[in-house]
Amino acid sequence: MLVFAAGGVVSLQDDPAPPAETPDAGTTLTRPFSPPSSIIDAAGPRRADAGTDAPQARPFSPPSSIIDAAGPRRESAPEAGPEATDTGASFSFEVAALGGLAVDTEPGVVVGLGQLNLRGGLGRWGLLLDLGFEANRIHRAPPVTTAASTQWLSLSFSVAFQPLDWLSLDVALGVRGWRLSAATSGLGAVGGEETFTAGGVLSAGLHVRLLGPLHFTLRPQLSLRARRVDFAVAPELPIEPVTFGALAGLRLRFE
Repeated sequence: MLVFAAGGVVSLQDDPAPPAETPDAGTTLTRPFSPPSSIIDAAGPRRADAGTDAPQARPFSPPSSIIDAAGPRRESAPEAGPEATDTGASFSFEVAALGGLAVDTEPGVVVGLGQLNLRGGLGRWGLLLDLGFEANRIHRAPPVTTAASTQWLSLSFSVAFQPLDWLSLDVALGVRGWRLSAATSGLGAVGGEETFTAGGVLSAGLHVRLLGPLHFTLRPQLSLRARRVDFAVAPELPIEPVTFGALAGLRLRFE
């Protein structure tokens, strides 16, 4: 390159590149090894120099695909307490006052009857206790009047159903014991007589809720005594072994 200056022409040339060094024969050039960046990245950060604190180990965290496959974590169950325990069966108590009619199969005598029912239950299962009586059977043959009466006590196993909130049903099967007595009055009366017998009873109840614990109850029943009862003082007033009764009344139920 020519450059014009005040004193004349000056020739400027770029410095020639230094000649490449040629190693002497028998001499080998050794370059320091530098691993590829892909290997460095895969190996992670370089370890700290000796003498420095080692880095804290990272907590293991499983991939999200494994967590999703395992499903949601289960919550620890709360400790069972009085409120957490639920047996599914509640205690109930019922009392009912009923009245109706009783019919003997033979000879077709119809008399009034009354009955008091007490029932305690756990869930749908329960025990039914009933006390009842029948009105006197009366036979008049002037000047003598004869009357026969019946009282009983029953204990039954009961199962209840409630198909609707306002309607419930129950069926009961149990044993019943009777006291039967007869007496005469009037001119020439010969006194009285009593006897005891046992048997079984089958009954069913239909209950319609009226207001709160108050229910209307309809209860048919069938009783079977072990034998027919004949009174010596009143041979005209036999009591047959099978009696059908129909009762209705009010019931109070408490839970």
